[in-house]
Amino acid sequence: HGWQDVGLTLADMAKAKRWDEMAAVIDDEMLHTFAIVADPDDVANSLAGRYGHLLTRVSLSLPYPVRDGLLASIVAALKQE
Repeated sequence: HGWQDVGLTLADMAKAKRWDEMAAVIDDEMLHTFAIVADPDDVANSLAGRYGHLLTRVSLSLPYPVRDGLLASIVAALKQE
């Protein structure tokens, strides 16, 4: 993707434990390339659209509380894909 310099910068920042500054180095294009960015109700469709032909299992990182039933609805939607 041509982001080698960004990778080196992030590595240097990690070595210096400058964690809080790292997000400013990653732009929206990079974020959308490496992550599913979607409203909670659209996560299953976004996952299936990008990775459905590749995945047999998936793990979600949820570093924050989610509403009751959200994970169950994502699993149900993925099973339908």
